[in-house]
Amino acid sequence: MTATAHPRFRTDLVAEPIDEAGKRFIDVVDPDSGNGFRFFEIEYSIACALDGDRDVAGVQRWAREELGVEPSVAEVQTVISTLGDLGYLESEADQPALTDEPELATGVVAAPPPSAPTGLDVALGAAGAATGPDDELAPAADDLELGAAGVTAASSPGRIEVVDGPELGPSGASQVMEFDAPTPPPAAMPTATMQRTTKPDAEEDGPTNLPKPRSMDYEEDEVSVDLADHLAVSASDVKEAVRASKVMAAVDVPKDIVAELEAGDARAREEAAAALAAREAEAAAREAAAREAAVREVEAREAAAREAAAREAAAREAAAREAATKVEREARAVSELPQIPVGVSKKKPDKDAGKPAETATTAPAAAPSGGVSKLLVFLLVLVILLAGAFVIWTKVLKKPLPWESGDEAAAKQPQPQPQPPQPQPPQPPPTPPPAPAPTATMGSKPGEISQVVAGQAGVLATVVADGTTVNVGDELARFAASPADERTLEDLAYNLDNRYPKQLKEAEAKLAKAEAGVQAGAIKVATAKVKELEEKIVARRAERDALRAKLDNLVVRAPISGQVALAEKIAKGARTAPDQPLATVTGAPTLTATFTLGDGAKSFSQDASVMVAVKATPSQKANCTIASADGLTVVVVCPADSGIAAGTEIVLE
Repeated sequence: MTATAHPRFRTDLVAEPIDEAGKRFIDVVDPDSGNGFRFFEIEYSIACALDGDRDVAGVQRWAREELGVEPSVAEVQTVISTLGDLGYLESEADQPALTDEPELATGVVAAPPPSAPTGLDVALGAAGAATGPDDELAPAADDLELGAAGVTAASSPGRIEVVDGPELGPSGASQVMEFDAPTPPPAAMPTATMQRTTKPDAEEDGPTNLPKPRSMDYEEDEVSVDLADHLAVSASDVKEAVRASKVMAAVDVPKDIVAELEAGDARAREEAAAALAAREAEAAAREAAAREAAVREVEAREAAAREAAAREAAAREAAAREAATKVEREARAVSELPQIPVGVSKKKPDKDAGKPAETATTAPAAAPSGGVSKLLVFLLVLVILLAGAFVIWTKVLKKPLPWESGDEAAAKQPQPQPQPPQPQPPQPPPTPPPAPAPTATMGSKPGEISQVVAGQAGVLATVVADGTTVNVGDELARFAASPADERTLEDLAYNLDNRYPKQLKEAEAKLAKAEAGVQAGAIKVATAKVKELEEKIVARRAERDALRAKLDNLVVRAPISGQVALAEKIAKGARTAPDQPLATVTGAPTLTATFTLGDGAKSFSQDASVMVAVKATPSQKANCTIASADGLTVVVVCPADSGIAAGTEIVLE
């Protein structure tokens, strides 16, 4: 394993959490150089996972299990590259050498046992011998030639050499027994012709074979405290114990305890689900109460509006009735005026007056009679009929009598009353002739010149080429942004365009499946997941927009349209001051014409679009803009590509 494949994050760095604008960062400072860098919290978490044992795939697994995120290989490599550039990773020389753990070779590898305290130079009995009189001791074995203290068995042919093991102390006792003469180490482990063994104690005495107590003999020395002197432990026993400790499996948990733990977890989950359902029900009740209150408030507002409308309608109706009553009174007063008398001829009133007088004198003549004469009644009826016929003939049918001539009949006809002369409305004045269209001569105006300054201190990342033609708002230059901001913007764009939509689609599919199966618990979990993703998308979009606005402040744009001339020493990678000129933009020349309006001409407003035509060829026209309109003076600006040359006489339409 190498530092490149398995990087290790330095542990001597100083980290400080920072909360800024609602976001959490980690400032990491190198105490040796004093250099610092600000990381996002997720970047610092991935850096802490670089412990020298994990590669890129291991870091991905760790982030997925511990952080709940799935960084790509490129993202993890970017973090590692950034840490390496900053010097926050340990070099290969600083990392401890990692070698494979060697297997144990034949023999005992252990610390030397503590030596027995030195006492008097006396011969001790065999460890673990049974207590008894001297005459009951077993016969002594043949004298054996012992090797040097602490010598281990020679290496067997099949032994694996230990390459890089821990440094061990000398085996055997720490002190060398003094003999009359030093004994050279044997070539091989000597084999004893007789080996004393001890009788094991009963099982209730414990796991070790302790020697039985011996009678106190004040003339003998103390018994050795070295456990190896009292236990029959061989090298093979120690090796077997070491191997067993390395391959021993963990003890399985009893099934009843596992069932109890699972039941406790299930109860905890059920209680959490019940609490969540209660909170959701309470929130739903509060929301329903709020909706009902809002509905009641809306209904109250509508009722108040209806009452106000009814009052307004009643007021309008009362006003209409009052106006109608007033009109009716005025009409009645007009109708009660005396009618205009109608002129008649003189002959017609005499005849008409005579006949009624005759009728009046004739009718009362029969009154003094004591009886009713049939002749008088007949005459009266005849007179009435004749009078009625006369009236119908002359008044209704307006026919002349048989004995009247045509002139007399015409004279008797009523003459129409002459009508009074009606006043004539005043005649409108004659329309004045249209004012002549204003004319002017087209002139040329040099283009506008605008100088662009940097506005901030920084390093230019991009600059347009000298002589480029730009429009208003086009990018002239861009300052270098923070690599962290650019990476963050790329990450946000990837998450918002690919990752979050995919997760939201999967969550919505799970929600639809849960709703189809009517699974209340799954529906709640899926709904919460969908809501969480939607809120995350909204938050990340706001973060992306804010970051885009921040990066957009690093762009210098053209204030006008025209040709760019870069200032001296302005190029990609140049460092600028806030007030340093970047470029000069020269606008294209424009065509202008000043018109003087006559009396009665229509008015014009500034920035309005107007049409002008060439006076010699009226069909040649151009769309221009009014630059200024001051009383009777109007200044018109036309584009350079309008097709009308300077010095041409034009007409303002």
